Amino acid sequence: MKRFEITDENFNKLTTEELKRMALSDDNGVWIWNDILDELGEETESKSNKEILDLFYEILYDDDIVSKCCSNLIYFDGEMKNLCFI
Repeated sequence: MKRFEITDENFNKLTTEELKRMALSDDNGVWIWNDILDELGEETESKSNKEILDLFYEILYDDDIVSKCCSNLIYFDGEMKNLCFI
């Protein structure tokens, strides 16, 4: 598995199709992008990808720092790549 860093700017540039290949793993389970959108509903309208992910953490995890620190983002594109936010 390759590991590479992604900035907020680059994450915001990911298309919906690219985001569908992403899985977020943490202490509470595994989420795919569509699950995150379904969980947040209309609150995602007019928000960037980063803002959606931040909102997901704020609402679902009540801004729990422990969950944020223990999260991994896995991206599937022929071979798995582990994304590391900076």
